Amino acid sequence: MERSALKGLKTPQTLSKQEQSQPPKLTKPGRHTHFDLPADRVSDWHVQGVLMSHFLNTMSIMAPAVERFTMSNTMYFQRRTELSQLRPRVMELLSQEAAHRFEHTLYNRLLEAAGLPAAQLERQVEKLLNAALGGQWVSPSFRLAVVLMFEHHAALVSKMTLERPELLNGSVNAFKQLWLWHAREEVQHKSVAYDVWINAVGSGVKAYLLRIGAVVLAGLPTLVTALFIFTALLAAERNRRIDARSAWHFLKGFVGPKGVVPTIAPGWFRYLLPGFHPDKEGS
Repeated sequence: MERSALKGLKTPQTLSKQEQSQPPKLTKPGRHTHFDLPADRVSDWHVQGVLMSHFLNTMSIMAPAVERFTMSNTMYFQRRTELSQLRPRVMELLSQEAAHRFEHTLYNRLLEAAGLPAAQLERQVEKLLNAALGGQWVSPSFRLAVVLMFEHHAALVSKMTLERPELLNGSVNAFKQLWLWHAREEVQHKSVAYDVWINAVGSGVKAYLLRIGAVVLAGLPTLVTALFIFTALLAAERNRRIDARSAWHFLKGFVGPKGVVPTIAPGWFRYLLPGFHPDKEGS
């Protein structure tokens, strides 16, 4: 991985106001990834239409800030661990997350070019993370606990995506391949940050309460942020009509018997248990 992907990772980083107002500088990570995403399909690339397309577009808009946050805070603790065997795993995680950030930033630029407020929304996610978690009053351990929450959710959704190919079948292939690639790598490194956590923070009562506290305090704001972005994308779609049938299929895909919520809910309940570890979730 290029050195540029690791700059500024000695301590958990926040962006200055000037940095927040500027588009991110893109440096291609040292891994071969390329997805020729068709710009004219960025709003309706998913087989189920605009709603599901923009739900996943919402995840893409949030990705660069979340990946940056994950990289910074994992690296902060990795530098302080005595377990040398963790280093190559952390470096692989950083390489993968840097590639995700790169590809999703390109993806988001297509959204912006299509007349959607992607750049503004991306900056708002950065500002929210900085405002909520960038202050000196927030401990590095709590930031890492938030990373665990992000990584666990990503692993659950990624596992579901890989186990149920019908969720993306029929969608525009380039977008489908990007999300499958992202899902595979999230599953591959799902336990890295957690093992850093155990080594740096521990696995006792205090560590457990801190981990659960991050879900309680950061989970709802994250959900609200995603809902806000999703709504903003739909509001900007002035020329696309959303009919009742597509809305029904979208809701069914979330809360129906095989929907997202019923599928990942058991994994979230297990995360709340004291003895949880990502490797117990299966591959």
